[in-house]
Amino acid sequence: MEEDQSCPVLDPSGDLRLSTNTQDFVVSSKVMCLASPVWRAMFDPQGHWARHSSGVFSFPDDDSDALLIILQIAHLQFSDLPDALLIYEHLLQLAVLCDKYGGSWTLDVFTGLLADYRLTNRYNTVRLVRPWISKWQAPLQAQAEECSQGGGEGYEGYETWLFIAWTFGDEAGFRKISRSLVLTSTVTTVNGEKRIVNAQGNMVGDIMPPGSAGAIVEARSERISALLEMCYGLVDRYESTTLMAPEDTTICTLRDQSPNECDSLVYGCLIKGLQSLKLFPKRAEASEVESSVMAFADKLRSLRCFEYPFPYNSHGYYNHNGISHSRCSFTLAFADQINAIIGQEEPSGVLEEHLTHLNEQKD
Repeated sequence: MEEDQSCPVLDPSGDLRLSTNTQDFVVSSKVMCLASPVWRAMFDPQGHWARHSSGVFSFPDDDSDALLIILQIAHLQFSDLPDALLIYEHLLQLAVLCDKYGGSWTLDVFTGLLADYRLTNRYNTVRLVRPWISKWQAPLQAQAEECSQGGGEGYEGYETWLFIAWTFGDEAGFRKISRSLVLTSTVTTVNGEKRIVNAQGNMVGDIMPPGSAGAIVEARSERISALLEMCYGLVDRYESTTLMAPEDTTICTLRDQSPNECDSLVYGCLIKGLQSLKLFPKRAEASEVESSVMAFADKLRSLRCFEYPFPYNSHGYYNHNGISHSRCSFTLAFADQINAIIGQEEPSGVLEEHLTHLNEQKD
């Protein structure tokens, strides 16, 4: 193939030219067929594309810097590889191409178009780049983990690292980022589609693992539903004429110290607090709560409850040997239940098919 000084030549005897929007590359078709099952389907001499091309293949959607790295590894030009990926976007685009040419996609033999279904061939571009991935991603991952707002576990502004973890089989990172999104994100609707908005108020990018966005939205909804059930469950308990045990007539913990008055005060504080959050008298659905799980939990923690006082004695003060109605407040129970709902691992937005894929990518 005729040499072009502006075109990197990965193989002097190369018989293919790959063209992106910003750069062309001269490569060996034999090397490309060995490197990826997707490329083999494209560049095999008997394949659809090879039989209907002049040896020039256009990849307008591919990032040229990321593609060059994969091509250098495939052509054994290890000394030309960068020591570090200085920009997060470069690592993300490398993950995108490794997924695209690593078995998640294949060529439709009838149309010659890329179709989204999984190959069983395990020899792929993820394996090609794996020896360098740890070195390249370590400094960028440390930077991403330090970005924490809204009570999350890092990766704020780096939510698409979820795709990097998914591509390279990082189950721990995948679980952490997904769970953090469940707790810190909000949801908006764009053209009828629910989209995730991060703690910084930015819409999370389109580069997400299959099924992740929907699973995260659903997991967020489940946790908010649990918080709402906590609130309305207590309202129902105060309003119910049949309490938890037949012998109970009040919820107050001090049955011989104005329990009815105490219950009335606590119930009033609870209702007033829920009204302040627009959660009462109309009971809210999870879909109506615009806050993130963490922000909504903080609002519930901020509710206050007055303590019913003991009557003053003849000296102008009361002293009942440390006994008080402080344990009757709903705030303590709320705090414990909120911590339990926030602290539980599930739902985390991680699906069984995600775990299957992650395990496959580890090999």
